[in-house]
Amino acid sequence: MQGTPDLYHPVILELSKNPPHFARDASGACTVHAINHYCGDKFQITFDLDVNVQNPTFQGYGCAVSKAATAVLVAGMGGRTLLEVSARCKQVLAFLNGAGEAPQFDPRLQAFAAVRAHPGRLQCATLSWQAVLDECDRLRKESPESV
Repeated sequence: MQGTPDLYHPVILELSKNPPHFARDASGACTVHAINHYCGDKFQITFDLDVNVQNPTFQGYGCAVSKAATAVLVAGMGGRTLLEVSARCKQVLAFLNGAGEAPQFDPRLQAFAAVRAHPGRLQCATLSWQAVLDECDRLRKESPESV
């Protein structure tokens, strides 16, 4: 497949092999399930929530792109409000869908630029970001004081 090797940037491969915040027995007050029924990627993201997200971790399995994207997401959640996490998710989703440059809050996101040239792999990169965005929106509607 011509063009595929650029999809596996060294940053993506490293994050997939050694993902920060990966825990086989992850637990927390809030749980997000990110599942791609088409390819089988499946992640569970957990965290505690007071005013800010605390102790974010994830577990699960998927391709290198989905695991690396989940690792970047979870690494940036701790200490942030749901509103801040939601805003970051929206920025990353816009970038991955071709609207602009990589957000500046994590330089590792630039490694995912190649996904935009591989429409079949776009959901790999967006899976966890979209699931967390949806959960943040749900939690904010349920408990507006947790913004």
